[in-house]
Amino acid sequence: MTDGGQNTSVKPRFPLLVLVRASYRFVFENKAFLPLVLFQPALLYLILSFFIDVGGFEFSDEVQTGASGRDTVGFSVNGVALTLVVFVPASLLFVSWHRLILLAGSEGQPRWLYPPRTRHWKYFGYMTGGLLAGLVSVAFTIIAASIVLAVLASLLGAIALLFHYLFLVMLPAAYVVLFARLSFLFPAIAVDEPYSIADSWHQTTHITWPLAIGFLLCFLPGGLLLLAMNMILSDFIRGYGGVPLWLEAANLFVLSYSSLVSVTFITFVFQGQSGWVQARSGSESS
Repeated sequence: MTDGGQNTSVKPRFPLLVLVRASYRFVFENKAFLPLVLFQPALLYLILSFFIDVGGFEFSDEVQTGASGRDTVGFSVNGVALTLVVFVPASLLFVSWHRLILLAGSEGQPRWLYPPRTRHWKYFGYMTGGLLAGLVSVAFTIIAASIVLAVLASLLGAIALLFHYLFLVMLPAAYVVLFARLSFLFPAIAVDEPYSIADSWHQTTHITWPLAIGFLLCFLPGGLLLLAMNMILSDFIRGYGGVPLWLEAANLFVLSYSSLVSVTFITFVFQGQSGWVQARSGSESS
């Protein structure tokens, strides 16, 4: 429960770097729990991946050049479906980790196997809704920006290129900021706390940028490591005819570890800003 029932007061900014370091330290110090929280999500991911491979689904985000000579990105239905499939095991993983941080005793103790509960599906629903809203927003933003940039190009010439690159930087930044404003929903859902989008939006009003920067500091090191690994091994992957199982496992572990550091950071900030405390008769475990 939140401190004082439903406490949605806005609190001062938090010590950013202190919480980022604490998030990395928490995941490392609780590495003994990683096999527990990763087992069922990883097993489910492998099963779903097997059926996807059998079904012949493929990601398709290749750049195609149209008759006008402009590059357009084609998003396939298969690619979106595969992305959604990843969210099911991710929901199990993140809910378990939120609960490990926020709930004491057996309620926060992760388990090897457990049935998905309402909180997992609700978590999955918000993740999926955020993805779909983001895709729609990106589509409309790209259309609007293309029109504006075309007008600027005719009026300003080469200066329009500056606006083009500025747009490419601002667009992902805008979505990270939007995620920061809604991020308190996720730890609240994990512990069955009655918490709304409006509550999250209100409580992150004065901490939006520190929250977004902290999230990036937690996630980007692992993301850059993933990028470097796959770039260095790109020739090997092409020669092998696909991603070998050991590299798939390494990618999955690095991505999961970075995600857990980010989840830890968001949970710490949520706990401090909302004044969340565990109710005496908490919710079911896992």
